[in-house]
Amino acid sequence: MGHFLDSFTALLGEFASVQATTATVYPTITLLDPAGNPNGKTHPAEVPDHYTIAGTLKSGVVVNIFNRVGYTDVPGRRQFLWEIDGEEGSLRLEGNAPSSSFINVFEPDLYLNGEKIDLGEGPSGSSYSIPAAWKAFAEGKGGYATVEDAVKVHELLAAIESSQELGTAVTL
Repeated sequence: MGHFLDSFTALLGEFASVQATTATVYPTITLLDPAGNPNGKTHPAEVPDHYTIAGTLKSGVVVNIFNRVGYTDVPGRRQFLWEIDGEEGSLRLEGNAPSSSFINVFEPDLYLNGEKIDLGEGPSGSSYSIPAAWKAFAEGKGGYATVEDAVKVHELLAAIESSQELGTAVTL
């Protein structure tokens, strides 16, 4: 959840408040071998697998996030859907890969007002984004996540955890 929230806040801004509910729908997880196949072993889940987060960004934008994991990857199932609606239209990102919410690694499909946008060929994915971030850092150009960014995401995650424990909204 933290990796997605990092991308989310980098693009849309910081939260002013959050109210969260979590659930563990799958109390046992199946372990996988290096090829991604079940290895016959299981382990108790240690974190929730479903989150609902409602909140307001510092800009005043209202946010609703539903994040869930654990569903079987079947053809046609969207594993990631992010819609941003504004006065002039909507932007939608979606992906079918189980890790599609890692938009810095897997590029989801992009739609503007329902029309798919072809971004063309070019450098993408973690094989491009991670070296590009290190290069920007080395050159002092910015555009990469900092320790301060990580602290803000961890503060947001702590507020989400507090909200779900207290059953009330938390101001950041």
